[in-house]
Amino acid sequence: MTGSGLNITVWSYVDQLAISVLTDDLTLDDPHEATDAMIDALIEIRTAAGLSGELTPVGDILPLAAATG
Repeated sequence: MTGSGLNITVWSYVDQLAISVLTDDLTLDDPHEATDAMIDALIEIRTAAGLSGELTPVGDILPLAAATG
């Protein structure tokens, strides 16, 4: 395989943090394994800092783009 078996991109804008995980099926069966673990860790960090552990899904703030084929 050429390239990267796992790519994690994190970016922020204003008060939003976005995480994108790209992987092949040899590295992870399901990319949500990685994103779910990152979300759990972020909630733990926020709670330890005395902040709310509640996160707002991006779809609640920005409309999700429609898939095109």
